[in-house]
Amino acid sequence: MRNCLKCNNKIPFSMLIDGKIRKFDKRKYCLDCSPFGSHNTRSLQDDDTRVVMKICKICEREYQGGHRQHKDKCGRCYSLAYRTKTKERAIEYKGGACSVCGYKKYIGSLHFHHVYPETKSFNIGEINFRKFDLIVDELDKCILVCSNCHGEIHAGLIDAKEIYNFQQATFPKYIQEIKPEKFYQPIIKISKRPAKDILEKLVWEMSCVKIGEMYGVSDNAVNKWCKIYGISKPGRGDWEKLKAGKIDKP
Repeated sequence: MRNCLKCNNKIPFSMLIDGKIRKFDKRKYCLDCSPFGSHNTRSLQDDDTRVVMKICKICEREYQGGHRQHKDKCGRCYSLAYRTKTKERAIEYKGGACSVCGYKKYIGSLHFHHVYPETKSFNIGEINFRKFDLIVDELDKCILVCSNCHGEIHAGLIDAKEIYNFQQATFPKYIQEIKPEKFYQPIIKISKRPAKDILEKLVWEMSCVKIGEMYGVSDNAVNKWCKIYGISKPGRGDWEKLKAGKIDKP
């Protein structure tokens, strides 16, 4: 019997469950630690060394590392850095400062105001984790304002439509960057395979290993050449029979 990796109890080879005999020859844990049908291949040991814990270099918080480790940054810091980078690019696209007063000290105080709310598809702040090319159409419906001017626009003290129309006429339109196509030269495979009559003569004069050394390939490649050509090679004991003159070369 095998022992459970967690509690060290004995694991039976088989057991009757739901009217069927179940085999436990590959089980790692007993039925008490991992009941039947609950994915018993999952590790239940307390000292599981497969889990890698790392320290985030930004917030110094411990997080579980995995396949995507984001250069020693936790998922929260990585997401915040990506959203900040996208917002900085969006602010630069809309002029880099408030369209009314020119404020640009802190990007957290800069907002994107939809001049025509009926054309609004989504909030820029809720979707700035996406690529910039996917939000640029929504940015064209907005003007960049600071928090104070944003409040005055909603209070009716500032006419946002006049600013929007001016920007539409003067600001350059976004042109999506198209990466040039890469054209690779086709790989020309140089065949080292000799002609059939040459190979048929060589296999009855030397071994496949020596033929492979002659052409710079392995003996397995020589065997494949013989299969392609349909060449019969010397069998076991044929070399001694050739030396004794008992058989002739084909």
